[in-house]
Amino acid sequence: SKVGLVLNPMKNELYTAIKGEGAFLNNELIHVKSALENKLTFLASRSEIKRGEWDIYEEEAEVIPTGSIAYKLAMVAAGKADATFSLGPKNEWDIASGCLLVEEAGGIATDTYGQSFIFNQKNTLVNSIVGTSKVASKKVFELINKKRKYYVRKQ
Repeated sequence: SKVGLVLNPMKNELYTAIKGEGAFLNNELIHVKSALENKLTFLASRSEIKRGEWDIYEEEAEVIPTGSIAYKLAMVAAGKADATFSLGPKNEWDIASGCLLVEEAGGIATDTYGQSFIFNQKNTLVNSIVGTSKVASKKVFELINKKRKYYVRKQ
């Protein structure tokens, strides 16, 4: 993506990014978190939380229910959480702006295997998504693999 925009009208928040020019919240420059705290903060789908899919993280992370993958990625870009991720498929139009926001804010936006996205392909579904800061990425990917193993055992 070259330009990204995420709007939350209820909170009067407009997140914008232009490739190579940074990420902004209401015209103020934003950055992903630059330091780790004792517990990671994850933004997660309310429905996944209700189903108990995030229970395995109670020891390592605070999990905050948040709607919209685009908004979750924007909040990670603004340093409001360490990461967000989903192991399930997403449409590229739901994540492209958020990915650019995270990257322009100094973070990482890939699939949960660490592979970069190539948008505007014939198949518009991506297999998974993670948006995180570089400082949290090692721990985040460790926890993603823990969740992936949990799903394999559950099925």
